[in-house]
Amino acid sequence: MDDIFQAYSDEVRRLAASHSTTEPTYYPAIKALLSKMLSRESLPFEVRASTSESRSGGGRDQPDLALYDGEGDYVVVCSEVKLPSQEIKDIAYSEDRNDQIGRYLAQTGVVLVSNVRGFGLLTVRRDSLRGTTIPPADRVLEHIVELWPSTSALEQGRQIPANAVEELYLLVETAVTRYAPIAEPESLAKILARQAKRAKAQLPPQFTQAVQGLAEDFGKALGVTFEGEDGEEFFRSSLVQTVFYGLFAGWTLWLRSGSQDPFWGGPLG
Repeated sequence: MDDIFQAYSDEVRRLAASHSTTEPTYYPAIKALLSKMLSRESLPFEVRASTSESRSGGGRDQPDLALYDGEGDYVVVCSEVKLPSQEIKDIAYSEDRNDQIGRYLAQTGVVLVSNVRGFGLLTVRRDSLRGTTIPPADRVLEHIVELWPSTSALEQGRQIPANAVEELYLLVETAVTRYAPIAEPESLAKILARQAKRAKAQLPPQFTQAVQGLAEDFGKALGVTFEGEDGEEFFRSSLVQTVFYGLFAGWTLWLRSGSQDPFWGGPLG
């Protein structure tokens, strides 16, 4: 098992065995897990516990955990933690505490919900209207990752499946790169570079042959030829970078135009 998850498993199993454990007792363990995952993936976000966030309509919110962008002055993802006995779906669509989940969604557009033994990615329905709160009907539980299927499985210390580890890495990355607003240019540059690298890695082996005509036109425009393994590698890198720069340029023009139509642009859309 991933050493990060082994440490998390050992800690939450120990806490689950104690009769004095409450929701806040789990915060440090979840904070450590998310922080280490973000660090390992070179994602520039900071995790804090028990913060106080100002509401757009006045007052304060106190998410259990919050992920901050860049220098740590801008919250991009709120997180709600409940005890292992609760289910992710119940947490996601809850209106408890004056609809705190709905308020978090209205603020950031994405919320990580956790019952310690699992995590869920909660977002806002694309055509919903943003107010001071997002009602359950306008919430979308995009994905759930179960590290343990039940409280008893957690307490017994059953091994976390490898696929669940991979899924949680992807869920956290999706939360901070696809849905969360990004305040710092440095963070955006790192995220775009990361997504471009992933896109290049996912190109199929026969990609260049399938787009030979495009490769020839691209080579003429650059005044180069793509020959051999090095040439194909350069073509793939150049093409992916061009696509991502084009998407970013298109998004910038759309933003400056003040258009009310939605922008569709893959990782930036």
